[in-house]
Amino acid sequence: MEDARALLAEGASRFAAMRSFDNNFYVNLFGQENIFGLTIGAFEQLLAGQNRDAIASATRALSFDGPVATDRLRSDMYFVLGFAECRRGDYQAAADAYTQALAIDPGYGMLYLLRAEARQNLGDGLGTIEDLNAAAASPQAERLGPTIQQAQAGELTCQNVLE
Repeated sequence: MEDARALLAEGASRFAAMRSFDNNFYVNLFGQENIFGLTIGAFEQLLAGQNRDAIASATRALSFDGPVATDRLRSDMYFVLGFAECRRGDYQAAADAYTQALAIDPGYGMLYLLRAEARQNLGDGLGTIEDLNAAAASPQAERLGPTIQQAQAGELTCQNVLE
């Protein structure tokens, strides 16, 4: 998990310099507003702590239809929505977004952990336990082992998961 956090931090610092290239590339290919630019922008905004902007970009990306709007992109945008809403303290919106993502990709183990936190903050003890058990049974359970233990101890939050 520490390696992933370090990689995210390094990517975020390098990403700012690449953003104008990425943005120009996608604008030239697909027009001013497109799913690729919005998706990249949503992740960039999330990493920068710009939660309202991340929510707006992810919501616009989810409005796109067509062959490039893959299930994976949609799942990732619901992840961004949920994460940003959680950081803002809107745990119901976060849980709803994570539920949408899990409907698309039920094997996305980290989403169960994040939704467990949202449900815990909503006072949904049964839902929290169900999500912790689902994460432990997910295909990523072995890789997520320390993170699952942190969540089970109530120490994993959307505020500290990327630290």
